[in-house]
This record gives sequence, structure tokens and C-alpha cells, in this order.
Amino acid sequence: MEPTETWVQKWAKIEPLGGGGQGDTLLVKSLLGEFDRAVLKVLKPQKAQNAKARGRMAQEVTNLKVLRNAGGKVPKVLDDNTEKFEDPSVPLFFVMEYVKGKTLAETVQPIGSLSLNAAVGIALELCSTMQIAIKEGIVHRDIKPENIIIRSLDPADVVIVDFGLSFNEDEDLRLTETEESLDNKFISLPERRGPGENKRDFRSDLTGICAILFYCLTGCAPRNLRDSQGRAPHRWPNYSLSEKVKDELQRDALDLFFSRGLNYEIDYRFQTIDELTTRLKEILMPKAADLIEDFDVVVAREAAALRKNDRKTQLAEYIANVQSLHPPFQLFSNEISKKLSNHRNFSYQYQGIGTRDPPLDTEQGQLIATVTAWVAVRNHQIMFPIHYRFIVQGAECTVYREIREDQTETKIADGPTVVLRYQADTAPNASVLVADFKAAVTKAITLISRKIQSGS
Repeated sequence: MEPTETWVQKWAKIEPLGGGGQGDTLLVKSLLGEFDRAVLKVLKPQKAQNAKARGRMAQEVTNLKVLRNAGGKVPKVLDDNTEKFEDPSVPLFFVMEYVKGKTLAETVQPIGSLSLNAAVGIALELCSTMQIAIKEGIVHRDIKPENIIIRSLDPADVVIVDFGLSFNEDEDLRLTETEESLDNKFISLPERRGPGENKRDFRSDLTGICAILFYCLTGCAPRNLRDSQGRAPHRWPNYSLSEKVKDELQRDALDLFFSRGLNYEIDYRFQTIDELTTRLKEILMPKAADLIEDFDVVVAREAAALRKNDRKTQLAEYIANVQSLHPPFQLFSNEISKKLSNHRNFSYQYQGIGTRDPPLDTEQGQLIATVTAWVAVRNHQIMFPIHYRFIVQGAECTVYREIREDQTETKIADGPTVVLRYQADTAPNASVLVADFKAAVTKAITLISRKIQSGS
């Protein structure tokens, strides 16, 4: 330890303020009398010599200084020794100004929610600092109510704290591994989970601001961008904004805002801070014309959302994919009919693809379509129906085939047999099904011939 650099030479502990995964936070005062309150952050003992933890602390200090100097509302760094982060023998620390106020969590939780004006004001304040951050190449990556200090609600005066997970493209220390998750309990974003995702995308911070607005209005942390039924947070039954926001145009503006801002796919969310800021302002003073987004953007986003989240839309698309089989099945059936007509004894009839709207629930899943054909022999009241059933379970479709004796449900000559499994949002493999269809017709001819010859 270097006495001239350690914080105890300049600062005296008042009380602990808490800690995160990397460091401990203390309320301190200056021994020189300059500050009666300040906030000290030191690495936890087990992290003190960890190169990644030291690098992150150095980057946090750098980002705070850059943002503060550029006019961002973040705490001012008063003292630090993080320039020595590469020397593991030096205990790192930094001291920043004490920001008077309550966290957003402490502000919202006692009363449940904020007014629309206050909520939008907070979001706009965050946008103001975030605009500077984006310009400076800084991504916060941990926006949540505990990291937002409210100095005033009217007018809104907001300070962003805890840049411990922040990234600066100009100070790339490679501190985030490919497989590392940067999730927090407030909001879990798909792009911050798992290998191969871009965990440095500034658009994630824009999503964080949208989540903060939702929290301010509902008192609920969104946590996930969709629930088990595929609904976005603002569509959850218990968190409707209809009681909170009485003005119809404002409700419509909010609905459009959250449909965009909390979309599961990042490419359908807000792409720039200017766009986000403009849309926030429109919420407070909406005009009917302002609520109409670019047509192509709206259609692409909402169609994608319906395909992912609405079961009726999904099933309609699955049925349409099955209907793509009609041309190859019809071509095959015409060929079979022509060939059997040359032999005269056998006849073949193709009923076609029958779809179920609404789909029929079965033990295996939802029946969305059937394909039926009959093989018969002239002068005999015997026919063997060939049935294909398309059953969807979740997003997987299974094609079952059965060959029945006569038209009874109880006497099964063949099946049900699994012919094909495929992702229901894609077209089934026609060549596989046509080949199986041909084999099934061949088998039906054999079965019906044996039945007649045996005299049964």
C-alpha cells in the first residue's frame, strides 16, 4: 500500500452505503474540510487484485470524468488513483460528490407510481445525459431505478450513477467476455445474454430509458420484454395504463411508444436518441397526425410482433404454409389417377387439403390441416382412405399418416405414423411428403387387393 495514494490519508469514513458485485461504497468526509459529504468506492478485497475489476473501476472513473466535463448529469469525481489500475499492488479507490436526493426506486415505491408529466420528465432528463454519452462513445449498460438519483421532480432534475459496467469505445479494455451476461433484475435484454450478442450496443440503453418510463407509470419493473404468452409489459393485464392516463391521445401515444421501445427485437426499437426524445415529447402533447409512424416501419414491426406473440396469427401462418403443398400434391394426384385409369380395376380420388379454422385441439396438439385420398376397387364396396394430419405443438408441426380400412375410425390398417416434423413457421418439405404419399397409395393398393383375394 502506498500511504500517499490511499484514501485514508484524505478521507474519513462516516458510514457504509452498500455495495455491488465489484466494490463497496462508503459515505466519507474530507479530512481537509473541503467536503462534509462525499461517496467513496473501493474494490472488495477479493476483487482488489483482479485485473478485470481494476480495469472496470478505471473505466468507470474515466467515463464519469468525460461525461461530467461534457455537461452530463453524473457525479463529479473528486479524488482517485485509478491511473494505477495496472499495478495490482496499489489498492484502487475513487471519491465522487455526494448527490442529494432519493433514488428513483425510493421515490416511486412508497407511492406506487408517478404522474405522466413527472415520468416523461425523468425520461427526458435521462435522454439528455445519454445523448452526451452516445456522442462520447459511452454505454452505461446498467440503467435501473437504483442507479438514478432524483434531485427534483418538478422540474425534473436527474443524475445517473454507477457506471461500473459502462463501456467506452475509445478506452476499449476488453473487459466483457463473449459469453458473459450483463443482465440485471430490472430488465433482461436478449442482446445482453449469451455468446455472440453485442453487449456494447447503445440502443440497449435507449431500451433502458423506455423501461424506466414504464416503471415510473406502473411501479413495476418490466424484467422481461415479453411474458409467457408473448405479451409486452404494457400489455400485461395488471399494468394497463387506461386508469393512469385518462387522455385518449396520450394513451395511444404511450401504446405506440412502448410497442416500439420495448420490442423484443432490437432492430425494431428506437434506433437513435433523437428519435426517442422526440417521441417522449409527443406523449405529453400528442396530435393525431403525430401518432402515425412510417408505414413500412409500423407494418414490419407489428407483423413481426404478431407472428411471434399472437397465437391466432401464428396458426394462420402455419396453415398457409401447409397450403403451399397443394400444387405438388395436386400434380402427384393427377399422375396417380391417370396411371390407375389405365389399369381400370383401381380408382383413386384426391380430396385435397382441408384446413381447420379455428384449429382443433387434440391430445397431440392443435390440428391445423388434413389431406385425404381414397383408393378403391371397381365393383367392390371397399376403399382405403389415406389421411395426413398436420398437428402443431408450440412452434413445431408433426405430420401423421394413417391408412384406414374402409371409412371406420376403429380399424386401422396403417398408422398413425409420423412422416415429418418441421418448424411450423416454414413450409413443409414437399418432396418428402409426396414420396410418402406415393408409398402410401402403393401400400393401400396392396392392402385392398389382399383383402379382396382373401375373401374377407
